[in-house]
Amino acid sequence: MSEISLTICRHGRTDYNDKGIVQGQVETEINETGEEQAEALAERLSTREFDAIYSSTMKRALQTARIVNKHHGLEINRADSIREVERGKYGGEPFEEMV
Repeated sequence: MSEISLTICRHGRTDYNDKGIVQGQVETEINETGEEQAEALAERLSTREFDAIYSSTMKRALQTARIVNKHHGLEINRADSIREVERGKYGGEPFEEMV
């Protein structure tokens, strides 16, 4: 039986993360820190072999996946099924509003 491994990575940091704002399915992009994080992750994973890369369809996730993928050259499989949970009226609001 062959071994299967799964590597799960979170998207890089966004301005909403820095400001403590709920993102949910609000479209945000990774910021400079997020790009640096994604570059560091890409370097860390550069020697690993992957059969496939999957990403949420959210901008921040795709940006991170593209940076990581630069060492692998694989097609990025986009999947709505792994998008962040919808936070309804709290999306775009400070976390304190959720209590």
